Amino acid sequence: MKYNIIQIENTLFTMDGQLSKNPIGRRMIVIRLSNNELVVHSPIYLEGAIKSELDSLGELTTILVPNKWHTLEVKKVHDQYPHSKIFVSDGLQKEFSKRFPIHGTYEEDWTVPLSDELDVFSIEGLHNPEVVFFHKESKTLIVADVFFNFNHNDCSGFTKLLMLLNKATRFGTTRFYKWSMVKDKSLFKASLKEILKKWTIDKIIVCHGHIIHTNGMIKIQNAINNL
Repeated sequence: MKYNIIQIENTLFTMDGQLSKNPIGRRMIVIRLSNNELVVHSPIYLEGAIKSELDSLGELTTILVPNKWHTLEVKKVHDQYPHSKIFVSDGLQKEFSKRFPIHGTYEEDWTVPLSDELDVFSIEGLHNPEVVFFHKESKTLIVADVFFNFNHNDCSGFTKLLMLLNKATRFGTTRFYKWSMVKDKSLFKASLKEILKKWTIDKIIVCHGHIIHTNGMIKIQNAINNL
């Protein structure tokens, strides 16, 4: 699988790739802290030249696991960087500890230098925890699955039909996510509104679909209105 590093801001990068026969793709977000340490969100195992390119950005010290679904290569990445620390939600700590080492939770251990540059917020009203992050310097919201952002022309044929039925071909919460993850719609909706109160959001990096480069607040409000 081929990956590309894309620089979004001076200290913010993405690593994009495509899974075979899977239209939603993969995206790892890389945040370079002011001390030159790298934080990776939704880690992807890399080899060869692309790994060297990642290493040239700084020292990978922190792995962020946002939910149950973005864990495919957490252990492999940690094995590559054994001194890195893995953070998870407290509600998933017991389950994940059987698969890879846990070094901290967002609820109990989110401290400096991470907290100086990244805010973390746990979405409420869900069956299983999911957290989102706010990169303060660039005013960027980082999300795993709570929002998708594909276009109608990103796929074709039967795949396009499935994406349309899933309401994945616009910025917002997909039908599958609402069916599989949302336990309390009112609480979930209120939690998304809280995001708009907490931060002034310009950009939005989703793990699946196109990056929002401007007017992030408007996009989120529209997504809430369409729930």
